[in-house]
Amino acid sequence: MQSKDNRPFVFYAILAIIANLVCTLASPYDGDQGYWFGWVTYLKDFGFQGFSGNYPPFYVEWLWVVGKIYSWTGMPLAKDYTLKFLVLWPVFFSHLILLRLVWSEVKRRPWTQERQGWILGLCALNPALLLDGPVWGQVDIVPAVFAVLAIAGLARRSALTLWSPAFLVLALLCKFQMIAILPVYAGLALYRWRWLLRALPIGIAVGALIVLPWILFDSVSGLIDKAYLNNTSMYPYATYNAANIWMSLVGNVAPDNQLLFQGTKEATETWQFILTPKGLGMVAFSLFSLFTFWKSWRVRKPRQAWKWSALILFAFFILLPGMHERYLLPAVPFVVLAWATDIRRGFLFLVITLVCALNIAQVNGLNGEWLWMPLSLFGVVVFFLMVGKEVLGGGFLRRIRQAFVALPAPIWLPEGILILSLSGMLIYQAIPPPSFELNLGENQLLLTSIPPLNMQPESRKFNINRSYDNQPLQVNGRVFKDGIGTHAPSSFSFPLPMNSDSLYVMIGIDDEAKQGKVEFIIWVDGVQKWTSEPANGGEEYQLAMVSVAHGRILTLETRTLGPDSYDHADWLQPVIILDKTVRKLDSSLRNPTLSSQDYKQPAMNSSVDGNPLSVNGKMWDLGWGAHANSRMEFSIPDTAKSFAVNFGIDDESPGGEVQFRIELDGVQAWKSDTIRHGSPTGFTRIPLQGEGKLALVIDGLGSINYDHADWLEPQFQAQE
Repeated sequence: MQSKDNRPFVFYAILAIIANLVCTLASPYDGDQGYWFGWVTYLKDFGFQGFSGNYPPFYVEWLWVVGKIYSWTGMPLAKDYTLKFLVLWPVFFSHLILLRLVWSEVKRRPWTQERQGWILGLCALNPALLLDGPVWGQVDIVPAVFAVLAIAGLARRSALTLWSPAFLVLALLCKFQMIAILPVYAGLALYRWRWLLRALPIGIAVGALIVLPWILFDSVSGLIDKAYLNNTSMYPYATYNAANIWMSLVGNVAPDNQLLFQGTKEATETWQFILTPKGLGMVAFSLFSLFTFWKSWRVRKPRQAWKWSALILFAFFILLPGMHERYLLPAVPFVVLAWATDIRRGFLFLVITLVCALNIAQVNGLNGEWLWMPLSLFGVVVFFLMVGKEVLGGGFLRRIRQAFVALPAPIWLPEGILILSLSGMLIYQAIPPPSFELNLGENQLLLTSIPPLNMQPESRKFNINRSYDNQPLQVNGRVFKDGIGTHAPSSFSFPLPMNSDSLYVMIGIDDEAKQGKVEFIIWVDGVQKWTSEPANGGEEYQLAMVSVAHGRILTLETRTLGPDSYDHADWLQPVIILDKTVRKLDSSLRNPTLSSQDYKQPAMNSSVDGNPLSVNGKMWDLGWGAHANSRMEFSIPDTAKSFAVNFGIDDESPGGEVQFRIELDGVQAWKSDTIRHGSPTGFTRIPLQGEGKLALVIDGLGSINYDHADWLEPQFQAQE
């Protein structure tokens, strides 16, 4: 007799909502998250025109809606938990729909409350569904539930019958993999063809409506090509992380045209096709499909339809080549319904669920910093419930259950709770996080305003004022306008201003990764000045205060302390404190009245390539970096009695051969010997005869490719 008390469904539906939202806090699969990010970004900015993703249209249209949500709310689009949360909205509702279908079957059966609880509970907390959807960030349950609704419409005459073809169309337009259900659907339709004829126009209309945006933007051919025709050859392997028959016979990622039991030899003749995983797998699946079609045509009870649907999807995963680790997931909703209607299907349910869950966990397991809090709360609640049971007796838990049962529980309550939860979380996420922006003092300079030197060859890229994934810098919920985003391991350097005194910087793992373990190190002129404590994803930032006085090269290094998949490391608000008492280049030598040079332009207080002045390993604060052939003229102050200067080939040059000369009013007053790379730093001092023009000249002595030459600490002196 059918139960009228819907409280069991409401209880487990709320449990499913909580489980889905909590598991969404797990770290997603980075590769697929990257696809969602790229596609949402494109759809947000350009719409469907020219969209090149290889996903069927119906779910892409939801991603378009996600892009609009970002536009309407003004939230920054990033590869983060907000994106994962929005992408998974259809998954949350699909899980509720599945649970409602299971309840509709369970309450028809004479099952005990305990058996009802097991079936509903293992649907609500099904590890395969949770690992694939909210944990991984995938959406395989959505087309699977559409396929369930399509089969339900044919298996039992109800309000769903008229919409059965439409649900099948939606399943195929959401994921082409659902074509595997056609043998069951065709078998059922053959027996119920009169129902189907009346429903076909609705299916055609729904399909046309879904494809309409692609028609309007002339993207249908590209959609068919990428999402359907080419999609079938995405994985030309016997198996791609799918624990099926080919994993046992030929191993993972072996070519699908490899001859069986012939080592790595591939088929070259047409007749050999049947001896490859691709040929044999397609033949085996085709035969099983014909058998399933025949059995489905003879189906007279809904429970048989659920069983054969689960089996054909199981065969799809086990027999066919080119399977991926998640491709068994659509069988799970069907096998849950098979168990709900026939208790003998419990073993099949366990097998499919475990194979699917373990296969997914092999690639992307349950982990993430944000999971610790709900996990700890769950442990605490269970502990006190168990203690209460032992101290107060078994009636303690029974009274709690009775109190819940006494609460009003309308059948629509779970959907209402889910909508309110999603709305509240969206509003919370749309509130801009606190942003930190610096107000610099007169003696403060942002390191990010200084052009960086070359990175170490083994380093990964870095972004100025953006994260490694080119998103706003954000650590532990705080957004920073200024900083450097990189990925450990990395090492890059900046030239320090000559009057630098100290460096203040914050460090942390960017929220776009939420994982990772990194060590941050600060070097000045090759000397290690500071090392951080291990920085973990989700933790507060650390602060470093380092003396850089008299330093010329500042190097920022990050080292990974484990797997580096998520080591997105941020240097936040790096500020150089300047010492205003440090002397500067003589004002008379800052602006030449005439300057000419064969390569680039002379650079004050740096080499010609923008690096700190350095000759023979010694760093110099003051001077001009030039390149042969070069001439700079300066006006001689009336108080000057002499001019002194050091000179040499800069260390940034791998070679070079020049001659330095000084002219007074166009007449040569001094010249050096031939100066080569590695020569000692030279020095000269010449007397002056009063006002006039002083010219600093560098002559190349052959090829000028490496003639990076420096005038160091030039000065007009008041004494002879």
